[in-house]
Amino acid sequence: MRCPKCGSLRVERLHNQEVRCQACGMVFYFVTPDTGSADFDRYKL
Repeated sequence: MRCPKCGSLRVERLHNQEVRCQACGMVFYFVTPDTGSADFDRYKL
């Protein structure tokens, strides 16, 4: 999982889907797609 702002791999999961980047401090939400969906391009970080 990468930070969408700076691209760093140093991210930590805070809560269920809340992730914080340790490099730039941005908090973002990572949502896993449904298993029936084949459209994975919009979930790339």
